Amino acid sequence: MNPKWLRIAPLIIMLLLLMALALGLVGGNVGKAINRRLIGYNIAPFDIPALGSDAHFSPAAWQGRVAVLNIFASWCKPCAAEHAELMKLAQAGKVAIYGLAWKDKPEAVTAWLRARGNPYQLIGIDEYAKTTVATGIIGVPETFLLDKNGAIAYHVSGTLTADVVDNVILPMAEKLNAQ
Repeated sequence: MNPKWLRIAPLIIMLLLLMALALGLVGGNVGKAINRRLIGYNIAPFDIPALGSDAHFSPAAWQGRVAVLNIFASWCKPCAAEHAELMKLAQAGKVAIYGLAWKDKPEAVTAWLRARGNPYQLIGIDEYAKTTVATGIIGVPETFLLDKNGAIAYHVSGTLTADVVDNVILPMAEKLNAQ
């Protein structure tokens, strides 16, 4: 065997492993990253300011009703990509949508919603990521479908798609409302 090949073989193997890891982390997860580890659990208590009022935002806001909690940020490009689906979901009127602006400023969120429309019943402003542990999120966007008791019935970590909204969230919300 060629001694030069033996010297660079570990480098080639390491590069191939790094490429495989990178492709696994970023490839094909948009709208499909269903996080099953949180299903059945309630979001832990938290209390943050609500956008545009002196009110507070907490899990009590959606208690007793089937709801969607969408965690977003004005600086998040995937959040902008999914916003049209949230607007359609809100217009369907079958489930209340609550927003949680994560690591964001009230002024930026207000401007962002003014430009795109506001599908949310109420929005919490989490400038300092205080809700990260309570919600179990790893980034934005993330969306939860919650039952009447506040338990997570469905969770998408990533961008919502029309397929997920039409074929999963709306049918599940109707089923949960009927219970």
